[in-house]
Amino acid sequence: MREDRAIPALDATDEHFSTARQARKEFTKPGRSLFRMINQEYGRTVRDELLGNFTLRLAGEAHEEAVSAEVEAKPTREATAARARKAAIRAGIPPESIKRPDRFADLEKLPDLEARIRAHEARQL
Repeated sequence: MREDRAIPALDATDEHFSTARQARKEFTKPGRSLFRMINQEYGRTVRDELLGNFTLRLAGEAHEEAVSAEVEAKPTREATAARARKAAIRAGIPPESIKRPDRFADLEKLPDLEARIRAHEARQL
């Protein structure tokens, strides 16, 4: 970089940065032009679906399916967790103690079960 295009280390302004960016663009311009003129042996891009081997593509597809399934299941899982927290609060269980909300779906039925047990015990007496 030439001396007049150097930017201050501590108090550089936007104008200094703009000048430095312009100098960088001028410096890399010949290299970019030369690279564009080189005949590429393969015209494939990174997004080309023929890249990689068969196993790698299958693994990528499986990963995409897993990610899609996770994204689709998230709202249902969050709703189940919210219902489990509310049911735990009603049952007197600390909601932070619930680690697997999907296993606590029956907490919503707890008041009915308690009422049925009390009614059954009352009939037994």
